[in-house]
Amino acid sequence: MAIDQKKREKLNHLILECIKEVFPILVDKIQKKKYILSYTNFPELTFAENGFPRIRKNFWGNNSPKNFASLFSKYGGEPDIDWKDIFTLKDLYHFICKDNDLLNYFGSHIQIEIPDYNFDEISIQNFIGNILDFYIHSYGYEFFEENFLSVIELRTNFAFLEKLPIIIYVPILFLNFEIEKYDLAEGVSIQRISDQLHLSRAEAKSNNIVVHDCVLDSATHALVIENYYIDNKDRDSYDCLYYKEAYPNVLIQNFFSALRLVNDYKTGYAQIFSKSENWTSDFKENLLNVRGCSVREFPHEFEFNRYWLSNNFPIVNLDQLNKVKDLYGKLASNNHKSIPIALKRLNSCMLRQDEEDTVLDATIALEILLSDDGKTEMTHKLALRVTALSKLDSNISESPKDIFDKVKKVYAYRSGIVHGNKNLEKSKKIKIPNIVELKTVDVSISLLKMVLKVLLSHEKFLDAKKIDEELLLGFSQPT
Repeated sequence: MAIDQKKREKLNHLILECIKEVFPILVDKIQKKKYILSYTNFPELTFAENGFPRIRKNFWGNNSPKNFASLFSKYGGEPDIDWKDIFTLKDLYHFICKDNDLLNYFGSHIQIEIPDYNFDEISIQNFIGNILDFYIHSYGYEFFEENFLSVIELRTNFAFLEKLPIIIYVPILFLNFEIEKYDLAEGVSIQRISDQLHLSRAEAKSNNIVVHDCVLDSATHALVIENYYIDNKDRDSYDCLYYKEAYPNVLIQNFFSALRLVNDYKTGYAQIFSKSENWTSDFKENLLNVRGCSVREFPHEFEFNRYWLSNNFPIVNLDQLNKVKDLYGKLASNNHKSIPIALKRLNSCMLRQDEEDTVLDATIALEILLSDDGKTEMTHKLALRVTALSKLDSNISESPKDIFDKVKKVYAYRSGIVHGNKNLEKSKKIKIPNIVELKTVDVSISLLKMVLKVLLSHEKFLDAKKIDEELLLGFSQPT
């Protein structure tokens, strides 16, 4: 549980008193010392010719920001500033150590014992050093109590807030956008990623999920989800943010589904991360407090043949975004059980490496959307229903017969796959008179997209029997 607010005033007072004592000593050392260690593994940001970012770690620290807290460290010798000489630190240390709640958040949690090492004391020393380093990077060498109090509040909020607010970001891979920000719904938008946020997200990676850095970096904009928070149960509450399961994955999938329904652009995401709002567990120069994870929700070809070097990535325009917004709203409000399952299959289609698996995903999704409990031969019935729905899509130029034939040919390919037919080459292409030869896998995806868009606009046809009654038999007009 978060710490009782009654303890905060005393804690802040002791932190400030400690800072008042050590700050002038630190500034004096900085101004006299010729060499101060820099941050190692600090991120650096550049942009490729195609406009996508490249984020690299500077291992040696050349040209990285100075780490002013390093003046408190021994590094095998005597530190430039010895905490033993800071008398006000003792009062702060004793106040924290005699209170289990405070110690839970500000202590070390290291259980082992080593002679001459007090890990709780070291943790509190690092805490003060962290505040001082951030202050100097933010405000310089002059002491302003008001500024220090705001930094102290920001650094200690993680222990006192009942709920820890966060903003969630999902970088959108290999797409350009005409806008800086576009609102999709309340608290959900597409926004350009700032340079500072690019640098900060360099830490938001998983050790057990490998994604090529040039893929993970390649996003100028992100899906941004606000109004989320973590219940502050203990010091480790925010560790959940290192795992995909902590995030609103249905909402994220709905967005990418809407994006894919509107156009055929290849995209996806390789990272989900969160930025803390009005709290932090650590400062690192002026980087934002970010936690997140790597994910593999993108087409496999992104990692092959230096895909990221292309100069022909598509631009999503405002008209397309308006359509995405409309579909996103319909997906968010639709409660029919078949839609999420079909969307999952659609997104799998877009990420699959194997063509046959893609066709199976697409046809399974069509069956989920258009089947019923009847005993009629499924392929014929499904072909009729897809054809009937195509009449409601103004973007469909093919004749009903051509649509019907496409479905039949997709299912002929599907049948060959599931029955282990080794001679599938002819089924991989669809030839219809007066229409250019098409890949069956592409046709299966386009048919699924069409059906989903029509059903989201005419929800009553999610009851597949109404397609028969109203569109095939003409008992009434669609609304």
